[in-house]
Amino acid sequence: MAVVHCMEFPENETDKFYVGAEDFNLYQCNLHSESRVHIETAMSGHNAPITGVDVHPGVSQHEKRAEMTDLVLSSSLDWTVKLWNPKMRSTPLYSFEASQEYVYDVQWSPTHPAVFASVDYGGFVDVWNIN
Repeated sequence: MAVVHCMEFPENETDKFYVGAEDFNLYQCNLHSESRVHIETAMSGHNAPITGVDVHPGVSQHEKRAEMTDLVLSSSLDWTVKLWNPKMRSTPLYSFEASQEYVYDVQWSPTHPAVFASVDYGGFVDVWNIN
């Protein structure tokens, strides 16, 4: 695995986590697999290093939506944000491409299950609603 740029644990999870890497891949890993960290899934879809990853907050939101708790977002130096569902497939479900610069981070809304924001090198914040 390449150099890791970001890491995220799903809520209420102690074993499974995600890392975004310099080799353009998003990895689903298991912390307590045998004697070291084990890569369970390598997901490809970006064309540059991944700069941010965020797992859908799911269970802590006021509106609990089981179909959304498996969603993961990633941001990248390829000017995109990708939406993933690692349980379904290892390629992105959708690519958000409004930025004209490197996208440095992405974050789900803590209160609305379908809203997230991304921030780019130009200092712009884009707010998205996947509904």
